[in-house]
Amino acid sequence: MLEIHNITKLFGAIVALNNVSVTFKKGEIHGLVGKNGAGKSTLVDIIYGRIPPTNGKMRIDGTNIDFRRFHPGAAQKMKLALVPQHPIFAEDLSIEENLFLNFEKLNKFKNLDKQYMKKKTVEILEKISLQNFSQDTKVNEMSVADKQLLNVGQVLYLKNIEILLLDEIAAGLSKERMSLVAEQLRKEREKNKIIIYVSHRLKEVLDLCDRVTVLRDGEFIITEDTQKIDFADLTKYIVGADTNLPTFRDESYLKNYNIEPLVEVKNLSADDNLRKINLKVYKGEVLGITGLVGSGVKQLMEVLGGVRHFHEGEIYYSGKKVFFNDPHDAIRNGIVYLSDDREEESIFGDFSIKDNVIAGSWKQTANALGIKLKRELELFNKIVRQLSLKYGRFSDNINTLSGGNKQKVCVGRLINMMPSIFVLNEPIKGIDVGVKYELMELIRETLTKYSTVIMTTPGIEELLMVADRIAVLYKGEIHEIISKNEFSESRVFKSIQGE
Repeated sequence: MLEIHNITKLFGAIVALNNVSVTFKKGEIHGLVGKNGAGKSTLVDIIYGRIPPTNGKMRIDGTNIDFRRFHPGAAQKMKLALVPQHPIFAEDLSIEENLFLNFEKLNKFKNLDKQYMKKKTVEILEKISLQNFSQDTKVNEMSVADKQLLNVGQVLYLKNIEILLLDEIAAGLSKERMSLVAEQLRKEREKNKIIIYVSHRLKEVLDLCDRVTVLRDGEFIITEDTQKIDFADLTKYIVGADTNLPTFRDESYLKNYNIEPLVEVKNLSADDNLRKINLKVYKGEVLGITGLVGSGVKQLMEVLGGVRHFHEGEIYYSGKKVFFNDPHDAIRNGIVYLSDDREEESIFGDFSIKDNVIAGSWKQTANALGIKLKRELELFNKIVRQLSLKYGRFSDNINTLSGGNKQKVCVGRLINMMPSIFVLNEPIKGIDVGVKYELMELIRETLTKYSTVIMTTPGIEELLMVADRIAVLYKGEIHEIISKNEFSESRVFKSIQGE
């Protein structure tokens, strides 16, 4: 039995978990659910030893855990394993080498037992329906979904575990593959193991799990048998009471849709992620796009920003059919894209703060004689004033800034490019509340004066505050488009579940 008693976790002034107590029993699959920011991942990290709690206790089979000495290595020795949402493998190594990395099998001569490891790898691949891969296949040749299955297979059939943590593993899996995983998990349950299953997919949780625990805003809400709770009740526990969220000036919201759309998407399909997408976006509006991980939200944003190609359908911009080979084509058409991965894809880590802000604005800062420093500083100072950017010297490296100020730089760079459409993929991700509100106010009340904004956010609440309409994706399709006069958190939450 795994017992969590009065666990509290503070990150500075932020309360991630507040006095949470849960008991996970042997021989059960226990669902852990809640909105983004509810505290699920924090609790999983504490159980697996990635982070210590601020206060509280944990016991495994009656043994008190000393959090000062508890880490993933210690957790593994206690037969506890984690399958994360994003599997981590040595990409350049083979499937066999990855499966046995740090778990090498030696023969009686203390040499690698290559015959055993090959045989075991083939056996695992067959059990998880990846037999189309050879044990010598490099992991970097596999899809994310394939890697997730491989990670599950490694934990179930190679590591000797008694407690299994599964963190959002279904996000990239097809219905058929999820059925396969569910079948394996039920077999493990019969072996009297503890399985903790974290997911946003409520129907799947109710079908697979024996009990479910709900967290909301870091608080424990309820633990209940799944046979005694239905989808509607579970949704109520997760969302809580619908509240009137603060919005910006009402007159700044788009009222007239009896005009020609600025962008129209017709029957767009891309890979297996997007199917027959039809969407209209109007000048001066903020269109929110949301859905569960794996629903196609990121893929749609990348298509609109020219980052990803589509194989079927059409995109019209100002009534003219367009096709973007790359983001530069989109920029030439007045469309700019902000990635959700700030550190890897949005900032130039070797550049100064100033150069990060003005990157992409060379036409405005240069003439036939070269770049004009005066004009560069004018553009830079305009963004500093507009976004209340906090920095030391403009020549300092971008990495001297806080996360929130880096995000302001990324948004400011796009503003300098004077686009007609901003495609913003989670522009408020990973920043504090104060900066988050500043950016949402900028998006709602400034950018919509001369541009259109298409955006996603980490949670539903932020979209409800800033959007004119919200397009909900479910399994790669537009499930519905919700107008502002129909907004409520429970309405959007049910919609992203396919209800």
